[in-house]
Amino acid sequence: MWVELPEGCDALALHQQALTAGISLAPGPVSRLRNGLSAVSG
Repeated sequence: MWVELPEGCDALALHQQALTAGISLAPGPVSRLRNGLSAVSG
């Protein structure tokens, strides 16, 4: 799933917060979206 974040939202900061909760996200710089996230379930 690809999600584009609202302008001003920091995808890298959200990525770090998700990691501490055991959630893996690919932030914008490693995904297709400049200011977005990729979430993988499973």
